Amino acid sequence: MRTKDTVAPGQVLPVFLKLFKCKDKALRKYLHAIIIADLKNINKTAKNHGINKKLQNFILSLLQEPNEDSARRSLNVMIEMYKRHIWNDDKTVNAIW
Repeated sequence: MRTKDTVAPGQVLPVFLKLFKCKDKALRKYLHAIIIADLKNINKTAKNHGINKKLQNFILSLLQEPNEDSARRSLNVMIEMYKRHIWNDDKTVNAIW
């Protein structure tokens, strides 16, 4: 549904990030790949600052939760976006450090 722009990324990606709490390893791996690919496609031609800022704030809120697995996987998404030069602003760098 995301590839056909039926659903907005601001609605779907936070749900995918919340699903990192699930115990299914294959699902978490699949969600990680989908989130990275979708963010890469959203920012392919130009950076979409609105969606990026919303997702960065959501990930920062996930880092404060007591569930270590979802926090670590959310941090891995931020690190991957930094490595791909998509999220290379001060907020992302400070969250990673």
